[in-house]
Amino acid sequence: MVTIRQRFFLTAAIVLALDQLSKYLVRRFFSYTTNTGIAFGFLKEYSSLITVVILFALCLLFYYRKTYPVSLGLLFGGALGNLVDRVFFGAVTDFIEVGFWPSFNLADSANTIGVALLLIHFIREEKKKRTLH
Repeated sequence: MVTIRQRFFLTAAIVLALDQLSKYLVRRFFSYTTNTGIAFGFLKEYSSLITVVILFALCLLFYYRKTYPVSLGLLFGGALGNLVDRVFFGAVTDFIEVGFWPSFNLADSANTIGVALLLIHFIREEKKKRTLH
């Protein structure tokens, strides 16, 4: 049986591994875009500040890892995957393109899913509180 602690680390490790493998393959064999900013290319001129904020966020996610291990594991792995790109390549590698939506990568997808799962957790907890009162 996988413990709560293991769920966080396993989820984060899988996200990081798949993200970095996919980016490696894309950089080697396909065309891609890069992004020094955050979502949708915002704040491109603040790359150093973004890196510091990501490091702070990783610390928070690690601290709270036991509360929602899978959700926070997705966020941790996604944030770490994009941080690796920033540190080693100077920009995040984006390669998934869907219609009009700005390009993104697997780490971004993990972050989105992690946030969605957190919202579901919070909504469920709020409903439980309301039914108890």
